[in-house]
Amino acid sequence: AAWKTELSFYQDCVDKAPEKFRPRHNLATALAFSGKSEAAMGHIFKLLEKYPNEIPLYNTLGNIYVRRNQIHEAIDTYLRGLRIIPDGSFSHLSDAASLHFNLAGLLFTRGMIDEAVYHYEESLKLDPNDAKAHNLLARALAAQNRPVEAQKHFKQALDLDPKLAGAKTSITEIEKIIKRRQPDPDNQARETIAPDPENAEVYFKLGKLYQDQKKFEPAVNVYRKALLINPDHARARYHLSICLAMQSQDKDRQQVTGP
Repeated sequence: AAWKTELSFYQDCVDKAPEKFRPRHNLATALAFSGKSEAAMGHIFKLLEKYPNEIPLYNTLGNIYVRRNQIHEAIDTYLRGLRIIPDGSFSHLSDAASLHFNLAGLLFTRGMIDEAVYHYEESLKLDPNDAKAHNLLARALAAQNRPVEAQKHFKQALDLDPKLAGAKTSITEIEKIIKRRQPDPDNQARETIAPDPENAEVYFKLGKLYQDQKKFEPAVNVYRKALLINPDHARARYHLSICLAMQSQDKDRQQVTGP
């Protein structure tokens, strides 16, 4: 049979094997790239019902949410994918690296620089030869006022891919990025926290302090208060997801080891 378009080819594959993972995932990916996000998401949700532990689905769905500017949903989706990867598993290294990389890029564009650095670093632990990750980590480090470390990763990016666009950024450009850097709200939070119940940012800062001290239950409580006041507070939603995951891990350990 002759197919007029790539979409018609993938649709034909799904029609012939509707229960198989790869044909439907390929169709969803093609639909997403064609701008047909609603149709793409329908196929992804159908796959998730049958294959909830297939990591690529979370990458694809998260990327679709980013294109739709549904930032909260994208962050939650990437984190969901990362949570289901078994500890010590080597079969999901590439998928996990992609999840960290995609999440880092999203966080960086939202001004969440510390979190972006963390996820770029996690991505490189899994795939140390990713030139793009080194390049983007360098930019994030420069935004943190860490020029020496930024230079190191720019050089690693160029060593891996001499033709990589933008990787030849000079120290002068790095310094320009540093000058444009906004003050870190987390560091400011450590100095004073005003107990203003109407201020979502105050709850977020308090939650970040609790989280840093590994006090996850109170952190969850104040992050939820921040989101009640401001449901669009992306940083609070991101850190709430992390704390809930840590609470779940703690409960699992307690059930195994006993009180």
